[in-house]
Amino acid sequence: MKQEDLGPQLYLRASHRDPWIAMTPRDVYPAGAGLQRSAFTIQRSEPDNDEESWPIVSTVNADGPACAVDESGDGACSRTWNQAQVGYSELIYGPEQFALVGPTLCQDELAIQWRSVDFWEKYFISLERRNVRSLENRLANIFMNLVPHAGVYSPFAWGDVMAFNGQSLSKCSTNGAVIPPNQVYIGDIGAPTTETYGELTQEVLDLTAVTLIEEGQTDPDSQGWITMGGAGPIFPLLIGMEMSARLLLNNSEFRADVRSAWESLADANPLLKRRGASQVIKNWRHLVTAKPPRWDFVTEGTDGDPIGPAHLYTEPNSGLVYGASTDAINTPYGATPGCWVRRPVFVNEPAVAPLQKGFRPEINPDWQAAEYEGAIAMSPWVFTEEILRPINAVSNMKWQAQNYMGEWNFVTGNDAFIGIDSCEIPSGGDPLHTKGRHFAQYKHAAKPVFPQYGRLIIFKRCVPAITIASCS
Repeated sequence: MKQEDLGPQLYLRASHRDPWIAMTPRDVYPAGAGLQRSAFTIQRSEPDNDEESWPIVSTVNADGPACAVDESGDGACSRTWNQAQVGYSELIYGPEQFALVGPTLCQDELAIQWRSVDFWEKYFISLERRNVRSLENRLANIFMNLVPHAGVYSPFAWGDVMAFNGQSLSKCSTNGAVIPPNQVYIGDIGAPTTETYGELTQEVLDLTAVTLIEEGQTDPDSQGWITMGGAGPIFPLLIGMEMSARLLLNNSEFRADVRSAWESLADANPLLKRRGASQVIKNWRHLVTAKPPRWDFVTEGTDGDPIGPAHLYTEPNSGLVYGASTDAINTPYGATPGCWVRRPVFVNEPAVAPLQKGFRPEINPDWQAAEYEGAIAMSPWVFTEEILRPINAVSNMKWQAQNYMGEWNFVTGNDAFIGIDSCEIPSGGDPLHTKGRHFAQYKHAAKPVFPQYGRLIIFKRCVPAITIASCS
C-alpha cells in the first residue's frame, strides 16, 4: 500500500505589514559626500518675553532748559532696539549598510524533488517578505531613536531629540561601551516602577497632540498622513491591537467618533484606507499594528544577581548583552540599576525531524509577556531616507551593475560561497554553476529633518482579567 500521500497544495503563512516604507520620504545621498553629513535646521525666531518694552512716543521738552529733552533724549525720533535672535541646530548622519543572503539552492535537485518549482516560487515570495521586514524594522528603529520619548507616569514630560548617528549617547552598555546605534535607546525616560507607570490613556494622547501642535506640526502633508478634522490636525498613531481596543472601549463618546470617521474623513490617504485605519479618536488616527515594540526593565543579570558591571544580562532571543555602565554619565537610573531590554517579536524555531526542515519563525513568548509597550506618533517629516546611488562605470572601467535598494540577485558558482560566513566552497568547486543563492544589500542614510514632529510613548501593559460566563 502507499505509505504516504503528499498533498498537492503548498500554503504560505501570512506576514503583517507596517506603513514605514510607504511613509518615509526618499532622496539620494550625494556622490562623494563621505561618511558623515550635517543636517541643519533653522530654528524659529520668537520673543522670550510676551510683554516687551513699548515706550510711549513723546516730543522734545521745549519748556525746560535748552538741553532738556524727554527721557529718551530724542523725542519722537528715539528708538528702543529689541534684539531679534536667530539660530540653527545640527544633526550628524551618515550612510549605513545591511546585507542578506538566502539558503543554498541546487539546480540538479529541482528535477528530483516533489513540486520543487512550486516550492521555490513560494520560497522566493517569503524571501521577499523577509527583505521588506528588515527594512521596515530599520526605518522604525531610526524613527524611534530620533524622536523624543516619554513614559506614562506623573509628571508626564518629554526627553530631548536624540541623535543616533555620529554622536555618543548615554545608554545601558556592556562594560561601559555604549550600545551600537542600531538599538533603540529609551533609557532617557528613567527606571519604571509599578507605582508610577500606567497604561496609555486618551489624556496622555491629548497632551501629546497639544505638544505636536505647539512644535509647529499643524499643516496637512501632501500624502494624506496628516489630515485636518473638527479638533484640528489628525496625526497617525501606530498602536498595538490591544491598546487601541482598550482606548476605544474606555469612553462611549470615543465610539461615536469612530462611527462617524468615514463620513468626516472621506478624502483620507488611500493607503490608510486600505489598512482600515479609519478609527479616529480626537486628534489621532489609529494605525493598528500586530507587532508593536515592547520592552522589559531588567534588574537582574543572567546569573540572578543585581545587574551591574560584573553582572550582565543576555537577551535569550537576540543574544544582545545588557549591563550597567561603570561611567556615571551612562547610569541614568540612580539607585535603581537595570536596563531597558527590547524583546524581539519573532524567534526562529529550529528544525524538528522528520516533518520539518529549516526554521519556522514563531511569536517570541518574551515579547508576548513583556510588561511595557510603545505607541508611536508618526510623521513623514521626521527624517528622509537617502539612498546611495552606485557608480557602475568610470571611464573605460565597468563593473557588474549594483543595486543598493535591497533587490535580490541570484548568484551561482563559487562566487556564491567564497567569503560568506559559515559557508564553504562546494567540494571540487562548482564549475557548472549548478549551485547558487540569493543576495541583497541596502546602503542608505537617514537625514533628520524635524525629529520633534514624532513621538515615542512607553506605557505599562495592563492585561485585564477575563470575565467568565457561567453556564445557565
